[in-house]
Amino acid sequence: MNDPEPKNPSNEFRASANRNRVPWRRVILLGIFHGTVTLVLIGYSFGSSMENFEGNRSPEPLDRIVETLVEILVFPLSQLWNPWLSSNLPDALEWIAFLGNSLLWGAGLAWITSRRPKRPPEPERM
Repeated sequence: MNDPEPKNPSNEFRASANRNRVPWRRVILLGIFHGTVTLVLIGYSFGSSMENFEGNRSPEPLDRIVETLVEILVFPLSQLWNPWLSSNLPDALEWIAFLGNSLLWGAGLAWITSRRPKRPPEPERM
């Protein structure tokens, strides 16, 4: 007979504390991923818009999709950072704001991924 293990209140408290802890490593990694993807898409968007400008062509559908993705990925920052701030503050502050934006996205993505349901353990095979 296998009796279930008695519940230990301290173990339940630890499990609850671990569930509510911020996964900083995941926040930083997802923030780096967000920043990298954003910079790559900004570079692509800038290059394609310059080609369209020089060639006097209209943007292709992929260019419009990339521009929309860039607008989404820089969302909170794009609402706060305006042309006056850009021209009157040092560029270093703009990069710090960009880094903060990526870390904000990283925190949101880490929270979403940490809330997904856990897989139940697979039963032991005999």
